Amino acid sequence: SSREQSSKCSLLFEIGCGHGSSSLPLLTRFPFLRVFGVDVSKTAIESFKNGAEDLKCSDRLRTSVVDVAVEKLPVDDNECDFALLVFTLSAILPSNFPHVINEAFRILKPGGLLMFRDYGLYDMVQSRCKVRLKERLYLKNDGVMVFFFSKEQTKEIFTTAGFEVLELKYATVRCQNRKTKQNMDRVFINATFRKPLSGSTCG
Repeated sequence: SSREQSSKCSLLFEIGCGHGSSSLPLLTRFPFLRVFGVDVSKTAIESFKNGAEDLKCSDRLRTSVVDVAVEKLPVDDNECDFALLVFTLSAILPSNFPHVINEAFRILKPGGLLMFRDYGLYDMVQSRCKVRLKERLYLKNDGVMVFFFSKEQTKEIFTTAGFEVLELKYATVRCQNRKTKQNMDRVFINATFRKPLSGSTCG
């Protein structure tokens, strides 16, 4: 039955899923994966659902409009096998980081994995920001707030919530503008964290 098949599926929860650019490829590649995506933008959620329908995998997708910076995630404790946090935390006020990360910890099963990718310190975008709000917190030229992460701070905020660090590194990419031939240095933080199998609770 579909219920039996659902119970065999792994559940991935994407916090700040946007239009689904991270989750949709995973849904199409892994037929026994279910995805629950939340985002503050109703427009982005609708786009994600439409994309899943086009790719014939909407039966394994659940979505909800949620302001992850302040609201509780709409799943039970210890329910998810994986969580994705991709270019979401950088758009949230640093004072709300603990709430988001504690919620990710809460929803993961013991041994569950959180995959994190976001802007790293000294990324090209940082050098282009003209307005500095606080340390590492800037206003982009389009009016969107953005935070740039160091490895040290990233480790601190996730381990404080109870996570174990499996991988944490800077990923650097040099791109070149075809017209101007100017080099553009991109710096990202890539990390994988694990909820311990036992004996830990989030702070």
